[in-house]
Amino acid sequence: MNFNQVISFPSYIMFQEFDNESILLDIRSQEHFALDAIGSLFFSQIHKDSGTQESFEKILDLYEVSKEQLEKDLDNLLQQLLKYELIEVK
Repeated sequence: MNFNQVISFPSYIMFQEFDNESILLDIRSQEHFALDAIGSLFFSQIHKDSGTQESFEKILDLYEVSKEQLEKDLDNLLQQLLKYELIEVK
């Protein structure tokens, strides 16, 4: 995943934050997808119009994780979300 790409939520996806997690709700199917603390932070920053690179760097600053591991984990998350059409990448 290129973290310079723009990630957005399609119009049929609702994003809601709760404490240390977030929920993505597909209003077409009424199915939801829960995000853990790191996924929530990543998408919370994107939802506030921060770019993916800025969100990535914020997580690196807050958590003890290698750059390579975070890239791998976020790439896996983004691929899953793309598979279920919960995000759009431009």
